[in-house]
Amino acid sequence: MGLLLTIIALVMFLFIGAIAFIAGIIISLFGHYGDRYFKNIAKGIDIFGNVLCAPLFNLILIKGDSNNKFGAWGETISSVIGKNKLTSTLLTLGIVTYKTLNFIETNHCEDSIKY
Repeated sequence: MGLLLTIIALVMFLFIGAIAFIAGIIISLFGHYGDRYFKNIAKGIDIFGNVLCAPLFNLILIKGDSNNKFGAWGETISSVIGKNKLTSTLLTLGIVTYKTLNFIETNHCEDSIKY
């Protein structure tokens, strides 16, 4: 049942979400939405990605004995990466991800940590 609900939700999200996103871009051109609108979308996608990609990311980015696993709703990927950096539980690909995110924005992972 969970799988069926997930498929239905995903199809609805892709269809309605695409229309809403295009509308948001058009409306923002007239000054009704600022940069915060797009930052909120990016953060929401990041949180969703943390949950969606948890099985894969827990396998390829962090050590098995990590206490900071991917998959907690409300937490971003960067927060989990930052916590694992602090506890030295990142695997090689996790370290590359950490360095890439912090190259784009200085201290990005550390500043995004949610306790």
